[in-house]
Amino acid sequence: MMSEQVRSKMKHLPLSQIKAPADPLRQVNKKKAEYLEFVDSVRNKGILNPILVRELKDNSETPYSVIEGLHRYTAAIDAGLTEIPCQIVSMNDAEIWEAQIIGNLHKIETKAADYAKTLQKIFRANPTMTKKQLSAKLNKSTTWLENQLKLNILPENVKKLVNDGNVNVSNAYALANLAAVAEDEVENFLSAAQTTPPNEFTVRVDTRVRQIKAERKQGRDPNKSNEFEPIPHPQSRATLEEELRNHKNADVLIPRMEVSTPLDAWLAAIKWSLKLDPISVETAKQAFEAQKSANEAAKAERKKSREQAAIDEAAKLSVIS
Repeated sequence: MMSEQVRSKMKHLPLSQIKAPADPLRQVNKKKAEYLEFVDSVRNKGILNPILVRELKDNSETPYSVIEGLHRYTAAIDAGLTEIPCQIVSMNDAEIWEAQIIGNLHKIETKAADYAKTLQKIFRANPTMTKKQLSAKLNKSTTWLENQLKLNILPENVKKLVNDGNVNVSNAYALANLAAVAEDEVENFLSAAQTTPPNEFTVRVDTRVRQIKAERKQGRDPNKSNEFEPIPHPQSRATLEEELRNHKNADVLIPRMEVSTPLDAWLAAIKWSLKLDPISVETAKQAFEAQKSANEAAKAERKKSREQAAIDEAAKLSVIS
């Protein structure tokens, strides 16, 4: 067990005097976009949080070794820094391993909706700041910044689902685009947002957004046109490779699609690859109708809950009066 109190001191140390741990808890992946962005941030801002090191007793040219903070240490080197803030402690091997575990457990990732809220606060505190300026300060693209800010328009219950990981960020961006044109429709897509992969869900929602805009432009009620419409999205690579090996879908679809010429066969293959063949369309329609029924039931339940809450509130007020 780690001792309750570990004696330490703070100091800026030359990176040349620090070595990486021989057996780190996790390796640094220098090819990841997140790491490259972190290096850019370190290059511009430096290292803000000290790393944890211990002093070695081997009289070498590198008398210190990293205990916790390998990513910061590596990024500082790649960013061209010459020194880094350190907390120097005296620990044995068992205490070091425990410190590495604890250090990683204490790293709680900031959640997407919380990011969005804080970014909005920054703009409110700096009214003249542009998105380009803030994205440069954060070493992020303006597209990332704009997508994050969109999450602020989502209903609170949806933000919670995003923060809890029940709705992935890509699907949350799509829901935010929908909320921007028709917030009342977000609930209709909420169940699908939690179960449908982004490549399918975003296409479905983007199609609905375009449909709403088109209907409004023509002066029609977009809610009356919320009917099933086949949406092209590609088969998975695994499905395509499996079909290439056994062509079981071809055996079923060719008779149904009345393929008689090479062009018919070519078009049939393209339709199947985009899930526009009869079987894929039927499956998608069944899923759409089931989701539509579930949405209507959920909407009716929410209406019932609101009405009951109003009744309860009225009864409470009558008792007080």
